[in-house]
Amino acid sequence: MNARLAAVVGSAALVLTLGMTACTVTGSPVADPAPPPVTFIETSEPEFDTPTTSTTSRPLPPAPANATTMSCREFVQLDDDTQAAVAKANGATKNVFLVGTLLSIMCIQYPDKTAYDALRSMKPEFWQN
Repeated sequence: MNARLAAVVGSAALVLTLGMTACTVTGSPVADPAPPPVTFIETSEPEFDTPTTSTTSRPLPPAPANATTMSCREFVQLDDDTQAAVAKANGATKNVFLVGTLLSIMCIQYPDKTAYDALRSMKPEFWQN
C-alpha cells in the first residue's frame, strides 16, 4: 500500500508542477495599473457681452374692443401679442407678454371666467408694478 500511496502523491505532485508551469507568466508580474493622476486646469470666468438694456419691447397691436369683457375661451384663441394687449387693457403694468402667458394658463383652467376676472384672481405682484 505504501507503493500505491507514493504513486498517487507523486502523480499529484507532477500534475501540480505541470499546472503551475503552464500558468506562469514570462517577465515580472505587474499589479493593475493605477488610474492616471487627476489634473486640474485653472480657468478664468468666461467673458460675455452684457446687454445695455435688460428688457426688449415691441409694439403691441391694438386690444380688441371687448378686451375687458372677453371670455377666457376667446382669450386662449388669440396670438401672443394680442393676449399681451388684452392683459394691458385689463390693467397689467408689468411685463405684459409674461402676464399674457400667465393669463392664458389661467384661462385654460377657468374657461368660463372673463379674462378680466382671471387676471384679478392672480396675485397683484404678478401683474402690477
